[in-house]
Amino acid sequence: MSLVRRLRAHSLSFPTQRRGREALVSLALVACVTAFWMNHYRFFEVQTWAQPIDYWGDALFTAGVVKACQEGSYVPFFSKLVWTHGAPFVASWNDFPIPEDLVFCGTGYLARLTGLFAAINLAYLGAALLAALSMYWVMRAMRVRWQWSFLLSALFGLSPFLFHRTVHHFNLIFYWHAPWCVLLSIWAASRYGVPLKSRRFYLGCAVAAAAGFQNPYFLNFFLQMLGLSTVAGLLRHRGRPRKAAALTWLAVAGLCFFLSNMDTLFYQVTHGPNLNAMARSAADLERFALKPLELIIPQQPHIIPAVDQAAFLFTQNNTVIRTEHEYIGLVSAIALLSTLGACVVAVMRGRRSRPGDLGLLTVWLMAYSVIGGLNAALGAVGIVLFRSSNRVSIFIMALSLLGFGLLVSRATRRWRGWVQATVAVVILPLAAFEQVFPRKTAAETIAIHERARADQELVAVMQARLPRGARVFQLPPVEFPEASFEPFRPFLWSEGLSYSFGNMRGRPEADWQNRVAALPPAQLLPVLDEAGFKAIFIEGNGQGLANALSAIRPVEYRVSPGGGASLILLSDPAPPASP
Repeated sequence: MSLVRRLRAHSLSFPTQRRGREALVSLALVACVTAFWMNHYRFFEVQTWAQPIDYWGDALFTAGVVKACQEGSYVPFFSKLVWTHGAPFVASWNDFPIPEDLVFCGTGYLARLTGLFAAINLAYLGAALLAALSMYWVMRAMRVRWQWSFLLSALFGLSPFLFHRTVHHFNLIFYWHAPWCVLLSIWAASRYGVPLKSRRFYLGCAVAAAAGFQNPYFLNFFLQMLGLSTVAGLLRHRGRPRKAAALTWLAVAGLCFFLSNMDTLFYQVTHGPNLNAMARSAADLERFALKPLELIIPQQPHIIPAVDQAAFLFTQNNTVIRTEHEYIGLVSAIALLSTLGACVVAVMRGRRSRPGDLGLLTVWLMAYSVIGGLNAALGAVGIVLFRSSNRVSIFIMALSLLGFGLLVSRATRRWRGWVQATVAVVILPLAAFEQVFPRKTAAETIAIHERARADQELVAVMQARLPRGARVFQLPPVEFPEASFEPFRPFLWSEGLSYSFGNMRGRPEADWQNRVAALPPAQLLPVLDEAGFKAIFIEGNGQGLANALSAIRPVEYRVSPGGGASLILLSDPAPPASP
């Protein structure tokens, strides 16, 4: 290869005369994904930016961590001593690793400008847009025609993975770097490798750093792809072992992962390990393993009757519990089968092809993630950290769409450009609606808003009566983390108050709340007074406790609209009688 061609191969710039078109297509992609996302969540009907999209389960954990970042008690890369929780102590969240500090804290800092739920909703939409744009730019770098790049990138940004995880698994919806991880793997296996100090090298370092600071599941899949591709490149092109760039990327990703978990590692060294902070078992590796058929067979209901019937039959005859949504969409399912077919053809012919290489990576990730696969084998020797290997579905979707983009560009190379664009525009809304069907009804959305509004009104009463820094005891006691995140609800609507929920399970502080909650009312009040608590926030009806406490001294009892929560405001204890 001539020097000019080699330099051109290492350039990521679009031809100058096409940059305007690429910018317009990128803007159209942003508009398309935004419109579909907003329509799905009924922003044109009953949803507003200031209201939560979801207000249950893990969505409350997301909001709680973002709120802690907003208030400044949760800082990236430093010890997580959260003064708003764990009263009368200061909650330490260091035992529970959250490597995605930059995602949560960035959203929390945005919340200082926009409000809590507006920031979370904007970050959610931003995750979809980043995924779509990343896929488009990677496809264009791989010379996939822009029409098919537009279609497949929009579907990637609007993936079933995104709409299933939503704000419940906030750390998982930022999968935007997956296409770039695939591209780095392709470069690592290429004949000429990547020269140090080139554009590709520095871009690879940025992607590796992003992977290191993102979800560890995604980092795990990236390191496997990059490592295998590097070895494959060395075996295929022994005379050109230019793999220093790939090794550097591996080191950068590992270093960033270490930095993102340094607070947890340092805390456990200084305070001792806490084996109860996260519940993991070898059985979970099977329960949450990848079930390949679920990649192409959706859960019910489905908009296409024939597909819905297939899903019904699969559910009826399947003895494996469907734990998480792994469906990748009809177009992506076709892409997956096509990419695997290209892999088979390449192996049978003994000829390399880029879609075939992507198929090989897909086969490897599936072999690692399936029930009884390599991940399960690692669990047999005690390595159970990556229990939910079915999360590989988004990387399989990325590999499949990239391979399919190459195949369909080759198959339609004789089509006129406007014909390709017309076909893509017709397919897009149908495919996007199919893969994220159904959406919440207007009534379900309104119910979410009413639940949040009821909490807001009750907390407003508490906020008006209590001084800044006052402590609030919460009932019933709930272990943190991964038991229930309902106790985060009052925290989301208050400012400057400290709650008893949030001490880390497995540490001595967590036992205090359980012991106090078991006390009878006559003994409960003195303990709460001594610890500085000014109110009791109860999930559900607290009338019985309020009556028992009022027999001892005056208290004020309030119930949220709908009765989902209740509040007992404690009066100051009477001063001791003078002798």
